[in-house]
Amino acid sequence: MDVDQTLVEEWPYAYVLHADESDDHCSYCLVKKEESLLQSCSKCQFARYCNKECQRKAWPDHKKECSYLHKHKPFVPSDTTRLMARVLFKLMKGEKGDKEKIWSKRNFDDLMTHTKDIKERNYSAYGLFENTLTELRKYVGLPLEDAAFAFEVFGAISTNRNSIRSIQSSAHASGLYLGFSALDHSCDPDVWSAFDGPNLLLRTTKPNLTLNTNLKISYIEPFDFTSERRTKLQENYYFTCNCDKCTDLNWDRLLLSVKCSKCQDAAFLSKDKENEAICQNNECKSNFNAYDAVRLMQEIGRRNISTNFSLENTKWAVSMLDSIETLLSDANLFAYHLRNVARAFLGWRQNENKKSIKLALQARDITL
Repeated sequence: MDVDQTLVEEWPYAYVLHADESDDHCSYCLVKKEESLLQSCSKCQFARYCNKECQRKAWPDHKKECSYLHKHKPFVPSDTTRLMARVLFKLMKGEKGDKEKIWSKRNFDDLMTHTKDIKERNYSAYGLFENTLTELRKYVGLPLEDAAFAFEVFGAISTNRNSIRSIQSSAHASGLYLGFSALDHSCDPDVWSAFDGPNLLLRTTKPNLTLNTNLKISYIEPFDFTSERRTKLQENYYFTCNCDKCTDLNWDRLLLSVKCSKCQDAAFLSKDKENEAICQNNECKSNFNAYDAVRLMQEIGRRNISTNFSLENTKWAVSMLDSIETLLSDANLFAYHLRNVARAFLGWRQNENKKSIKLALQARDITL
């Protein structure tokens, strides 16, 4: 099997569209439409749908919450509270997920909760639980004696939830995927997740893979410095990663690598001489001045390109595509973030939602 092939598709056990997206996205399929083209739920007036078909399909999950949203409107609880309520409604009906229908043979009881770690080590997550519990008591009247059970459910959601970014819209949503939750982490993953609406597509990053629970996926952005990846994993998943990438001393140097001015292969910056780079191609091994490449990385860092998506930054990113192709290696982290910003902007300008780096380069001359 080739790279980037879909191994399996999975519909979430529970999911919610984020409240700040609800005005112009279908709560079921997550497609974005003008608000006037969406049909509001006649009772709660919160959920909106493309048509009667989406509303009908959403009803089994929306039915219970609809009554509570109607009862408390205009109050709308947080996205975490709404997701947790949907999960609680299912569990109270005995719906834990059918192992025979889930590819990894898991149900809700198989999810890790990390409640001890959350309570003792992750104070922000425990604070979020306390706030969520307060909202749940107001929202659905959760009895005081159910706090311990609610904490277990919160732990399962906190540890296993996925952020849903649909390839067909800009919707933000959160969901719980029981099959997908079986996969362990590696910073050099075998598979990655894409979303078609709420539907999760498990896609390959390496050739000749078959579906099994030993496949590895990255729980975080894998293209980052080792210290950053390990910190995020410790803070959110409570373990230290010792995969090959985390123990490779040259990985961080590769993320800062520049393009050899002679052979165009990756060159590492010297540890001893400022702005000097050494080509890693054994047949080249040339030393050269990388001043322009270093200054470019510094400017990308100064602009916080990976998090600041201002119009000024996106236009600048597109204007610098030629420069990063000339100066920075394909593995360079700064080039990666700049390409992502340019790709997203050019994709938006052309009314597309998923654009390759190749498209960004071909379309860089678009009139801005």
